[in-house]
Amino acid sequence: CNFTHSAFVVVSGMPKTSLYRLIWKTIKAINNCGHRDLAINFPTSADDVKSAATGFTSISKEGCIWNCVAVVDGYHLQTITPSATEVRNVRSFYSGHYKTHGVNIQGACDHHCRFVFLGVAGPGVMGDRDAIKQGELHNLIDALPGLYCVIGDCAYTPSEKMIPIYRGADATTARYDNFNFYASQLRIRIEMAFGLMTKKWGILTRPLSVKMKHVKHLMICIAKLHNFCI
Repeated sequence: CNFTHSAFVVVSGMPKTSLYRLIWKTIKAINNCGHRDLAINFPTSADDVKSAATGFTSISKEGCIWNCVAVVDGYHLQTITPSATEVRNVRSFYSGHYKTHGVNIQGACDHHCRFVFLGVAGPGVMGDRDAIKQGELHNLIDALPGLYCVIGDCAYTPSEKMIPIYRGADATTARYDNFNFYASQLRIRIEMAFGLMTKKWGILTRPLSVKMKHVKHLMICIAKLHNFCI
């Protein structure tokens, strides 16, 4: 992960253009591979939903939360400043919170920290509350059957299927604080997933320099390899 492209070019004698062509050819092959160990599939069938919930129940203290099928969070992916030819509003990609340019990635994972969804939701300035509504994840969550749900942090809008933890004054109330304790046992898995992914793939420790149109494909590839490693 820390072996630079330039070093590889020097050692192998391969032209840089050939190296990049091979890299993107490999990324495309991985993304098109249908092997189950590389899959990123949000649970939708009755059996998959039940299996996902059983997994989270197994790590919930005394099996207290039995109906969570995934945990959700946003991830600020740092990028270099995009050019005006790539995006309509360059300023919208700058996050005042993170003090860097980037994009908002929305992810969901299972109890093993394997991604069941990963997608580029919007520019860096966009918060998770709005970002989750921009892609397919919002519809997948709303379509969950029965009492099944997902758990997220307090940045998300609560609904029948999206259960965020409490914040502010509410979090100091005994019953809500108790809920936060049990919910956070599960929710931490998505933070762990993003943390494991970032630590393993060194390209994510610095601003991405790929074109914006390629960010989605690169991140899907990394997420698939992340799942495969786990």
